[in-house]
Amino acid sequence: MAAPKDPYRYFRIEARDLLDQLGRGVLALEKNSSDAQAVPKLLRLAHTLKGAARVVKQREIADAAHAIEEVLAPLREGGQPAQRTQIDQVLARLDDIGTRLAPLAAPPVAASPDLPAALPTTPEAALPGGRGDSAEREALLDGLAQTHAQVTALRQGVATAQQARGLVDLLAAPRQGAHTAATTQSVADELRTLLGGLERRLATSLDQIDRELQQVRDTAEQLHLVPAAALFMPLERTARDAGQALGKQVVFEGHGGDVRLDAQVLGLLQGALVQMVRNAVAHGIEPAAQRLAAGKPPQGQVRLDVTRQGRRVVFCCSDDGAGVDLDAVRRAAQRKGGPATTPQALEALDAQALVHLLLHGGLSTAMQVTEVAGRGIGLDLVRDIAQRLGAELTVRTVAGQGTRLQMTVPVSIAALQVLEVQGAGTVAAIPLDSVRCTLRYDPRRIARTAQGDSLVHDGQALPFITLARALQAPGPTTTTTTTTIAAATRLGSAVIVQSSHGLAALGVDRLLGAASVVMRPLPDLTPAAAVVAGASLDARGQPQLVLDPEALVQQARRAGAPPVPAETPRVPVLVVDDSLTTRMLEQSILESAGYLVHAAVSAEDGLERARQQRYALFLVDVEMPGMDGFGFIECTRADPQLREVPAILVTSRASPEDRRRGREVGAQGYIVKSEFAQAEFLQRVQELVNAP
Repeated sequence: MAAPKDPYRYFRIEARDLLDQLGRGVLALEKNSSDAQAVPKLLRLAHTLKGAARVVKQREIADAAHAIEEVLAPLREGGQPAQRTQIDQVLARLDDIGTRLAPLAAPPVAASPDLPAALPTTPEAALPGGRGDSAEREALLDGLAQTHAQVTALRQGVATAQQARGLVDLLAAPRQGAHTAATTQSVADELRTLLGGLERRLATSLDQIDRELQQVRDTAEQLHLVPAAALFMPLERTARDAGQALGKQVVFEGHGGDVRLDAQVLGLLQGALVQMVRNAVAHGIEPAAQRLAAGKPPQGQVRLDVTRQGRRVVFCCSDDGAGVDLDAVRRAAQRKGGPATTPQALEALDAQALVHLLLHGGLSTAMQVTEVAGRGIGLDLVRDIAQRLGAELTVRTVAGQGTRLQMTVPVSIAALQVLEVQGAGTVAAIPLDSVRCTLRYDPRRIARTAQGDSLVHDGQALPFITLARALQAPGPTTTTTTTTIAAATRLGSAVIVQSSHGLAALGVDRLLGAASVVMRPLPDLTPAAAVVAGASLDARGQPQLVLDPEALVQQARRAGAPPVPAETPRVPVLVVDDSLTTRMLEQSILESAGYLVHAAVSAEDGLERARQQRYALFLVDVEMPGMDGFGFIECTRADPQLREVPAILVTSRASPEDRRRGREVGAQGYIVKSEFAQAEFLQRVQELVNAP
């Protein structure tokens, strides 16, 4: 049965966008009431929302939008600055609209038990701004339009192909007379001209389509993620309302809003960050008179900084208030009771221990219960959300200067600006915000000591490691050979990487340039080096490693001087499989065992690669789009240059008929994925590669 139509689908998207813009605009107007353009813009937004609500017969929302117009209109006509009561009225109406908009959400297909009940489950309702920036939507539409134009150009080539076919028919027809040779030459020349033009048009159009589709894919992936800036307006509203409730003047600032994360992660974080901001206002920011007496401005500042550190994102909420009242923590702990809460034991605790107790003990230092604080559950909620996300919480406080509460969250999917590099045949990406600079260096300048290698940059000796060595997988099966850069005579390239542990130099073969990627987690059971944070997909759908700057610098610092073994060539193996998970798993296992692995996403792609380079073994899936694995092996057995290369079928098909078909086409091995065993797999590969 077809799902019922959703009459509010587009209205929800538009209304949430308008609510977000109205909320940010009203808070900006409160800060700067002299902005002449602010009120007219807010009136236009409210009028648009009113009209949209009337179209879908949402009278209450339309009336609330009209009430906002009634509050704002005198400000435009009289030119008077907005008063706090007027700002409060508009914000109250926006809250009312948001409340009425929530029931209009489409029924979710399935709610995750890990998400709070209040978190919206429809994609466009995940967070304010969750439907993507307008620039990204425009880029997506533009890419689709350009691709359609190129497809139209390809259709025009069909007419040329038909003309060419007619000329071929003419050449193939029996001819008589003295001018047969001249006629044939003329037709052949015309055919050559037609085919040459068709080839150029096809090549140009296909290249353009490839570029546009890559842009469309990148933009579509970006739309899955939400910028952290979507949190700033709700948090600013939280700081404002908490300040008004407590009679304090507060200014909120958000930084790092361009960091993009999965909407569900941000949805969970929003609840924790709201509590962090409330705590900063309630327990940190002093009243204006107390701040003035301490030589501070009357307005307290609450700030949220969002930064990326490799595979983690750090949310740091700080304030410039009085700091944590440690004596109040001791009193609260004593009132609560429990182990080690005697006055003597509490007096012996230092500042860090008391802050730790506050963070994990469900305590409140408020003198009385209010709407903002006093029940001791705010930080409990922060801690619970941090545990659900696998995040790390740290607190630092300085008396009279303020408090910083930091939550470090591991993320699996995130948008990154990266520097793409190549080394030892591997392309990898380094988050661009951790790249301090790149440089060319003389390999003879690498200093080798028992403590490790180092490269001097700006008068500082930095730990040095090559990309090939950083990606080496530990374990007894590792037989890869490290070729030291010092053995080379040409200049090398290095990337100076910065992390919280300091700087390190990463030696690479080539710098490929900057790019935008979406990092995703590696498939389960995929062995990977510690410096790998995740993977992105390149234009051909091949996985590309994304490095973790923190782990990279740590590994460079602890890496000792590597031995210099005799250089031996690695045995090349071709993996042909349309499954990303299977390709990465087989590639990781084989590379860890010392093989040089190339991957192909289809049988046709595999045949093209096999004819360009000599391989010692083919590992082939059976079920693939287009030509299947059986057909691939049949083609290689019919090719004089490829018939001697052994092949193993790695497939989910386990029937006796499929196994017999594999033997008939010439496969030397048949491995069922559900019965996959790494040791037996490597043993069979070694037997075939070493076979005479």
